[in-house]
Amino acid sequence: MLSFTEFSAGFMLFSLLLRGKMRNPKWIRDEVIIALDLYFQLEPGQIHSKNPLIIALSKLLNELPLHTEKEERFRNPNGVGLKLSNFLAPNEAYVGKGMISFSKTDKAIFEEFKDNKTLVRTLAEAIKSSSVLRKTDSKVLRTTNTLHYYPIEPF
Repeated sequence: MLSFTEFSAGFMLFSLLLRGKMRNPKWIRDEVIIALDLYFQLEPGQIHSKNPLIIALSKLLNELPLHTEKEERFRNPNGVGLKLSNFLAPNEAYVGKGMISFSKTDKAIFEEFKDNKTLVRTLAEAIKSSSVLRKTDSKVLRTTNTLHYYPIEPF
């Protein structure tokens, strides 16, 4: 028979399942691009969960059809603020330390767009517009962590 310490990880997982508190899904490219666009618009001191722009981004991310299962905490303002804080570490222009737990995806997307804020803005706007398109009849093509919407033309 297993002791409590030998079974504690299983117990923790079981208790999380019972409470419905599983981890949120990983951020995908489209979400990171939208977050990076907002990051480029803010000063470091404005990155916090009470910022109305971060609250609005949280709401938008919850409306996008990128994930099928969403927990209560899915992309909440705290999580969105932390995601934006992740961009401080790879940002050479930032004099502070930043979050050290940023993902490879965060860093890669930051590096890809750090010198082309106009392109990240254009892409972010296109992704955001998909939240409107999902309410209409659309054909969706899913490719590596990116959704592309093609409205179905009437016959």
